[in-house]
Amino acid sequence: KYTDLALTYARGNKDLLEERYIQALKAGDFDKALKVAEKLGDLTIDAQMQPHLLRALMAVKSGDLAEASKQIQALPKQGLGLYFVPMMQAWLDVDAGKKPDEAALANVLQQAGEFKPLIQFQLALIEN
Repeated sequence: KYTDLALTYARGNKDLLEERYIQALKAGDFDKALKVAEKLGDLTIDAQMQPHLLRALMAVKSGDLAEASKQIQALPKQGLGLYFVPMMQAWLDVDAGKKPDEAALANVLQQAGEFKPLIQFQLALIEN
């Protein structure tokens, strides 16, 4: 509420826009977050908070797998994005009836560290 008010006086302030975007995500107000995301470029925060991820999820929801893939590929490929991007792309490929990139998935598994059981579980679901 206060961030929206501040944005009326400081239109285009990236720090306030980022704050409002994150507030909307945390509140589960994805429509509001998507509207704010349209005003943002890339954020400097981790992949799970990127507007590209929200756009990808909304594209999947509407059945636009090509747009979802485009948004997933725009995510940072470091941090959690190192695992998340190839896994999401694999799920999109499966949904589109395509074969996932096995080399990319093998690379994710090799680098998974403490996430290895989760990655193995996801790979088993993808293969099934």
